Amino acid sequence: MTLVEALAPLGLAEGTLVSAAPVSAAVRAIKTPGEVERMRRAASITQRIFDDLSGMLKPGLTEFDVFEIARERMQTYEVGPAWEAAWCPSVASSRSAGGHSAPGAVRLEPGDGVRVDFGVVAEGYCSDLQRTWYLRRPGETRAPAEFQHAFDAVRDGIELAAETLKPGMRGHAVDAPVRRMMEERGYVFTHALGHQLGRLAHDGGLVLGPDNARYGARSGGMVEAGMVFTLEPCVAPIGLEEDVLVTDTGCEFLTPPQREVCLV
Repeated sequence: MTLVEALAPLGLAEGTLVSAAPVSAAVRAIKTPGEVERMRRAASITQRIFDDLSGMLKPGLTEFDVFEIARERMQTYEVGPAWEAAWCPSVASSRSAGGHSAPGAVRLEPGDGVRVDFGVVAEGYCSDLQRTWYLRRPGETRAPAEFQHAFDAVRDGIELAAETLKPGMRGHAVDAPVRRMMEERGYVFTHALGHQLGRLAHDGGLVLGPDNARYGARSGGMVEAGMVFTLEPCVAPIGLEEDVLVTDTGCEFLTPPQREVCLV
């Protein structure tokens, strides 16, 4: 508005100005090799912290205890939270609502699933990943069938998304087959399949989401090589989210994806 006012005496009325948003959005969305490397390091550190958590999770800890462990590990690896510190990471047992919220006082018990939504900032660039654990009851060697079925659906949804995602596709065209597959498995996720990632955890206007009023033009944009997205067709009690780079022919994961339930 200040610019319009300043240009008015020169005869440049508001209607003659053309927004530079498409240019600036492309510059921000399409990552250079150096930017990708920083994001790859952020994802690697995040996975390292998940690995540390795997050795520390146990019944009796609260969601907030798990949050505090992750926060301590961030200090060890000298990185910061990728979003608001009060809920990065978001920690939820399968008896909690989950979502983007601060961890609570729910104490973990055998038979619980645990999902952690977490990202860090490394050298100015973000990661955004989710992982899922299951705390076995005495005598259990695997997660219950219902838990495993949901995990398999989300994992397979991410794999289908990765196979589908490539330059030249509209955001909603990537989302649609994954949403259909999840519904065939008996699950519905109401959020977008994925969002852009960069200097912010939610960075850029393009989403991999349904063609509806909620997302509008944001899901109709064109995917281009060099963009980085999350893939997260999550359904309770499973939290899986991966970060992928769009290449000239498809996409690649920034860090190895979770393929199996982490058993504690």
